[in-house]
Amino acid sequence: MMHAFARPLQPRRRAFLAAAGCTFATMALPAFARARGGQLLLDVPPAYRDAALRAGVPPRLLYGIALQESKMLFGERVLPWLWTLNVAGNPHRYATYGDGVRALSHWVRTRGIRNVDCGPMQINWRWHGDKLQSFEKALDAHYNLAVGASILATHYRDSGDWVVAAGRYHHPTDTARATAYAKAVFRRIPMLREVA
Repeated sequence: MMHAFARPLQPRRRAFLAAAGCTFATMALPAFARARGGQLLLDVPPAYRDAALRAGVPPRLLYGIALQESKMLFGERVLPWLWTLNVAGNPHRYATYGDGVRALSHWVRTRGIRNVDCGPMQINWRWHGDKLQSFEKALDAHYNLAVGASILATHYRDSGDWVVAAGRYHHPTDTARATAYAKAVFRRIPMLREVA
């Protein structure tokens, strides 16, 4: 059975980004987007809230992790970039869903690189390709958020602690890296707002 959000559709991506306060003029020009500066979008976008609630994860935490993983500046706003790939430690951002899918296919199939973090939640293809299922799903924003929320929920079930879960989301085995990551995420959490 296919999830309702498993198939990428152009109107849904438009709604996803519009709900986050993003304009299409800035989307078409990712080269002008920067990873630093600007005003953080403090309201948790509805898609993040919905994915978090379905998985039993605090919405501000899921959004905070996405910001930590893939944030970029769009005009004056900072929010996660949907079509981000991190290929063996090198970030790449793509202007469209199709460009991102083609690039992911290129890195994995043509170049044989499986260490690729995908989408706004930067889910690693090598470790979670079974959950991502396909290149198309890996970069479908709603599906990517659902998988990221599920991974985070699993870490919480194993640890019983959201700080530990956030750290393990980044690195399940390196405690020092996980702790530093969780601290960075949780510094931002008090600023974020959930809007019904």
